[in-house]
Amino acid sequence: MHIGPFEVLFLLALGFFGGMLSGFIGSGGAFVLTPGMMSIGVP
Repeated sequence: MHIGPFEVLFLLALGFFGGMLSGFIGSGGAFVLTPGMMSIGVP
């Protein structure tokens, strides 16, 4: 997987929003974060 500036920003944003979601709805945030990570090819 080629990592460019956009991918880095996307991963940071995904981690940030995932953390916010997990803060609000507990472990349910993982169900939002995992498909997002899978869609860009992160295991």
